[in-house]
Amino acid sequence: MSELRTALADALGPLYRIEREVRPVGEYRLFVATQSQDGSELLVKILPAALSLGINDLQFERAVLLIGERLRHPNLVRPRGAGRAGSFVYHTRPFVPGTTLYLSRSVMPCCASIRSSMKKLPLVVFASLVRMK
Repeated sequence: MSELRTALADALGPLYRIEREVRPVGEYRLFVATQSQDGSELLVKILPAALSLGINDLQFERAVLLIGERLRHPNLVRPRGAGRAGSFVYHTRPFVPGTTLYLSRSVMPCCASIRSSMKKLPLVVFASLVRMK
């Protein structure tokens, strides 16, 4: 763990300081970093080692930035960037305590947002079938 933390600190450079690790999600490791100048917090999500080895970090960074540009909804947390810390690939976004998504001006945990989306899926399918006729 100390090797990962050291590599991450080197990758983020002098702009961010690694503060703590938050609960892991599956094999992914999550760290909170604080910006040195204004104190804003950044969530850094580290991909698992097996997955990191098969990813071109430059292509991954470009894809993350392109996705960030396309997410225009004000209630979604947009990714900030990506990179490589030693042998691990990571991506970042602003840190929002206890959540992964914003929806309808209230904070909604990821599982609840997925359940909500799944309830709407039949309506989307129906609407697309009606348009095809």
